[in-house]
Amino acid sequence: MAWSNRYDHLREVTREDVLAHAKTLHGRHRMDELVALRSLFAWAKRSGLIFRNPASRIKVGQIEYSVLQPLAPDKIDRSVAAATTPAARLVLALAAVHAARVAQIATLMLDDVDIGNRRLTIADRVRPVDDLTLKLLLAWLEYRRERWPNTANLHLLINNQTATGTGRASNRWIRGPLRGQEATLERLRVDRQLEEATAQGPDPLDLAEVFGLHEKTAMRYAESARALLEQAAETDPSCGFLETTGVALASLDPVLNDWGGLAGITPATSRCREAGQVQPGSRPCSRLYENLPGLLSPLPREWPAVPRSGCASCRWLRGPR
Repeated sequence: MAWSNRYDHLREVTREDVLAHAKTLHGRHRMDELVALRSLFAWAKRSGLIFRNPASRIKVGQIEYSVLQPLAPDKIDRSVAAATTPAARLVLALAAVHAARVAQIATLMLDDVDIGNRRLTIADRVRPVDDLTLKLLLAWLEYRRERWPNTANLHLLINNQTATGTGRASNRWIRGPLRGQEATLERLRVDRQLEEATAQGPDPLDLAEVFGLHEKTAMRYAESARALLEQAAETDPSCGFLETTGVALASLDPVLNDWGGLAGITPATSRCREAGQVQPGSRPCSRLYENLPGLLSPLPREWPAVPRSGCASCRWLRGPR
């Protein structure tokens, strides 16, 4: 900083010096340096090094976020193809359909799943379970029961390490199947919330109620959705948001017929026409539903053989072959 060459002590820095330095900065760099200066001078005043804080009451300003963009369908396709286990498929659905965070997925308990009433409790919020999530839940629970029939772990998602105890799976294990993919669990979660905003309308109150978002976060999603909808209307006023991103629900017709219909999806209709006809938060990610053949394809039933060096408790948890 310029004053470091002519001042010998922080006590000599004035408010005008801080304002003059702030004028030479722009954007995020300006905000970061002002926050650092305010913290530095606040600490110096508490420590008795200076008598007056020259950076006090200097506004940092609000962060100007860029418009959130939806994920490209091919990126979602690659993530779906990478989910090759029942656990990975369920994790993918929880993030892409229910906008669950990695830590929330890892801490889900068996009691949080109500199959009979088709309810799922995520972070103390009860959500309806769509057909896709229900099928993946049932497939995972069956796999879990057959693989570890005697485990005492009450977490929904377990692995070879956590099955012998009662702890939760690590975030690293949850993220593992999609590591290296562009459509990560976090990106899928953001994409789901952005999709809800564009489908139900850019209403921050609705987003905060459905997903439990902070008011500022909900406003950011609403502003991005409004910008995307305006851009879509300028490009082609006759098309909805789905058509502008190259995703057509009409392609779901054969899949819908095969599986007897899916909750919240109306075939061959755009999301803008569908808005208002489905309960908020109950509509699953339609772009994820395009990958139903991949997500619901049967997995091999053969599991890796237990190594001879495996501990007795692991063999007991797995049960007889």
